[in-house]
Amino acid sequence: METKKKKKILNAVMVVMALLVVAGGVLGVGHIKGWFKAKTEPQGPSESVLTVDRISGVCKIERMGVGYELKTGDRLQPGDILETADLASLSLKADDGSVFMLKEKTELQVVSLNAGDMKYSLLKGSVLINAVQRMAMEIGGYGYEAESSVFSADVHTGSSSVKVFSGHADLYKPDGSSERIEAAQEMMVSETGSGTDFSVAAITPDSLDDETIKSLIACGWDGLCFAKAELEGVLEKREAEKRRQQEEAARKAEEEKQSASGGGSGSSGQGGSGSSQGSGSGTVPGGSGGGNSSGSEGGEEPGTGNEGGEEPGTGNEGGEEPGTGNEGGDEPGTGSEGGEEPGNQEQSKLHCTIQIVCYTILDNWDNLDPDKAPFVPGDGVILYNTTVEFDAGQTVFDVLCYVCDTYGIQLEYSWTPIYDSYYIEGINYLYEKDCGDMSGWMYKVNGWVPNYGCSSYVLSDGDAITWCYTCNGYGEDI
Repeated sequence: METKKKKKILNAVMVVMALLVVAGGVLGVGHIKGWFKAKTEPQGPSESVLTVDRISGVCKIERMGVGYELKTGDRLQPGDILETADLASLSLKADDGSVFMLKEKTELQVVSLNAGDMKYSLLKGSVLINAVQRMAMEIGGYGYEAESSVFSADVHTGSSSVKVFSGHADLYKPDGSSERIEAAQEMMVSETGSGTDFSVAAITPDSLDDETIKSLIACGWDGLCFAKAELEGVLEKREAEKRRQQEEAARKAEEEKQSASGGGSGSSGQGGSGSSQGSGSGTVPGGSGGGNSSGSEGGEEPGTGNEGGEEPGTGNEGGEEPGTGNEGGDEPGTGSEGGEEPGNQEQSKLHCTIQIVCYTILDNWDNLDPDKAPFVPGDGVILYNTTVEFDAGQTVFDVLCYVCDTYGIQLEYSWTPIYDSYYIEGINYLYEKDCGDMSGWMYKVNGWVPNYGCSSYVLSDGDAITWCYTCNGYGEDI
């Protein structure tokens, strides 16, 4: 009997201890997440309230060394580090009416929430801010102050910038001096081999990216340096250009279809350079050698294996239609003989998307060769995201050549035997080292930067290609 009583007591003690552990865990998590603080009360005697207003995608917070996902209505504390993932955005609102709009891949730290003297640090990425009361910001390691102003801040590897859309912002330099950035101006800070370069330049609606323009329009803030109609006009112009590109691609595809159905290959005998035609259905022609001819030498593309004016990579001779396997006047591409029904002639097409951008040059304008300024689009987009059909086995290089030829974009490349691949020297007359010693073209597929040449990357259906101009860190800024 005595033993049973002791067991009951021991069990009761264990249950109580377990409950205490659970309660302690709940209290600890609640303390970190601020569950036990009123949502509308300041956290200190003179602290402002900053809350999460809107979330799109995955946004996280690190607080006291613990990371978790943010939710709408969460109240922020000093020391919090906020992070937005790819394709995510985050909007914060302070009780004084100040608004913070974080773009994707951005990190922002809340340093202080003292009323009338809030402090933040932009660690990386981009943010658009409407500062109602006095606010201090560390941007790229440099201190700024703003009050009653709207501005955006961007931090990339080796550079940072602040654009002011209303009011003004003050930059405080390490030597103790300060410089004011007025509305419609941008402060660009670049770290160079000889030190830090500070420069102020005028901004125009054309120099803004689409997301910033849309945010400025949607917010409806008063007193901006650009009228709503100006901003909407830029978006309309870009949409019109995008439609023109798509219509041009459709027209070219239709012409190629008609050329193929007419029984001829449109460009055999060009010796490997130039644009292959007659491939049908508007797909990317050729294979690692078709497209823009600016990189060709001696009438033959290196590494294609074609000779004597053959279509690159076909291996056919005597004027046959590439890859058809037919002889003696058969219908091109059918492979049929004696009136047979062609077997599995139409295979499902593969698709990818491609865009060509040079956003980073806008953030490193002072490093750009002045002669190349006319070739940099105001929004940093050389080719808007475009869908392309391609055949199995084709590469990133093939698609790049095709779109450059289709849309009249200048392209120069060279063969690099040591890497057994093509090297892209210039696109749209922008070349390596045109915007700093580490600048040049790189490509990404599905957000990843491959560590091998573009003509070695064989595409899969649904791949998303982005050609980016990098200015700093050999790709750290893209």
